[in-house]
Amino acid sequence: MKIVILIQAEPFYAPLILERIVEGKREDVAEIVGVTPINDGDLGKNITNYLHIFGLKEFILRGVEVAHYHLLDKLSSCYRFKRFYSIEGVAKHYGIKMYHSSDVNSGRFIEHISKINPDIIVSVGVTQILKKRLLDIPKRGSINVHSSLLPRYRGAFPGFWILLNGEKKTGVSVHYMNEKIDGGDIIEQLPFDINDDETFHSLYLKNARYGGKAVVSALKKISEDKVEIIRNDTCEAAYYSIPKRQDGIRFRKNRKYR
Repeated sequence: MKIVILIQAEPFYAPLILERIVEGKREDVAEIVGVTPINDGDLGKNITNYLHIFGLKEFILRGVEVAHYHLLDKLSSCYRFKRFYSIEGVAKHYGIKMYHSSDVNSGRFIEHISKINPDIIVSVGVTQILKKRLLDIPKRGSINVHSSLLPRYRGAFPGFWILLNGEKKTGVSVHYMNEKIDGGDIIEQLPFDINDDETFHSLYLKNARYGGKAVVSALKKISEDKVEIIRNDTCEAAYYSIPKRQDGIRFRKNRKYR
């Protein structure tokens, strides 16, 4: 079963979940025939969003940390650290081919994926909406890992809204993808508790740990034809969009990034 992974190109959580997926499939890692880091898109818009959510102080600290991670990633060619600091670092370590793209729906990228002819596409944290032409390529479907227990908290920044709303439990879901946002049938869900002192960062570290495990489990079910579908009921769904400035202010009054 040939697997292509599309994953958000960020250094904090994406390398952790990718490593967990690859490690979980260590016995048949050759099945992962390609990894594509996907940029978030409009840089100016992303900066504005993060400023709204975390405020100027945390935004600056996060920028410094990105630079620090970039340096550690460069040094990893000489030293083996306890973790990876980039998607490229994980792919290089495990000998997985890398394919770069800024637009997953471009004709060039679709042609490239068609030539690979994968059985499964796995989407991890990709903010771009995968369109039908791409979703229809893999013979056994396209799947996505989402940081909530669907159908609740569909959409953007689920961890932010989960913490802001004071939830005590959450989890991750792996679901088939269709043209609706987070709307496909669910293959696997793993719940976990939210601690009283949970932060945005600690929650997303949990999401990476449980998300990697859930993807591995879902892939095993698909490969063995043992998927028992969980209905992703639209009637029970709640959709959330990118937080606005006032949402970020409320969040920072009650929660910490770190």
